[in-house]
Amino acid sequence: MSAFSLDTDVLIDAAKLYPRDPFTRFWDTLEQWGSGGRIFASEQVFEEVSRVDDEVFGWAKGHKHIFRPPIEGVQNAVRRILEKFPDFAAADAGMHYADPWVIAQAIVHAAAVVAKERPAQPGARPKIPDVCQEFKVTCVSLLDLMREMKLGY
Repeated sequence: MSAFSLDTDVLIDAAKLYPRDPFTRFWDTLEQWGSGGRIFASEQVFEEVSRVDDEVFGWAKGHKHIFRPPIEGVQNAVRRILEKFPDFAAADAGMHYADPWVIAQAIVHAAAVVAKERPAQPGARPKIPDVCQEFKVTCVSLLDLMREMKLGY
């Protein structure tokens, strides 16, 4: 895989499970890949982080270049996602507001999505892996991303 679109929960989990000390190599690699455009997130992820986690928001403010604006292609991809899955970003979605944007960024930039979610149970609101599968986008976990980074802990 060459590029990764990060969901909000991945950044929050990374900060809680893998603090900078002792996981310096992970954070250095994340930042290096972010500077190189290999890792990114949507501006909507930045907005979600600003509302839910002060520690991650502090980190995000220092790495604003990682958070991409919704260019026209991304906006079009979000429209296609919501046409297929109208309740994917419902008003009551709360922390899931950024989900279609995360996937749309991955579609436009030929990236994999990095998310914590598992597929939804039948009849439940669709989750990131469900939508990724429909749009033929690879969906991986934080652990998969760390393996891709070849950190060798």
